[in-house]
Amino acid sequence: MARLAKHLAAFAVIAFVALPAALEQGSATVLAGGLRAEVQQLDADLPLSDVETLAQRFQRQRWYLSVFGTVFLIFAVVAMAMAPTRCPA
Repeated sequence: MARLAKHLAAFAVIAFVALPAALEQGSATVLAGGLRAEVQQLDADLPLSDVETLAQRFQRQRWYLSVFGTVFLIFAVVAMAMAPTRCPA
């Protein structure tokens, strides 16, 4: 049984929790120092990572929309430029 517990300990569950905090102005790194100190008071082994604003998080999650939008825009501009030209028959 001890051997099974040892193997199960290797498969520890890693959970992430998002903690939203409101900022009047400034960046998330300003808030990170005080927030990190409060979290360390609760549990010294609990890390605080990936501190970012909500706008930064949305931008990171939706980067592909701007990439594909730019690619399709370039194709549209090229197609519109080629549309009035006639191919000799």
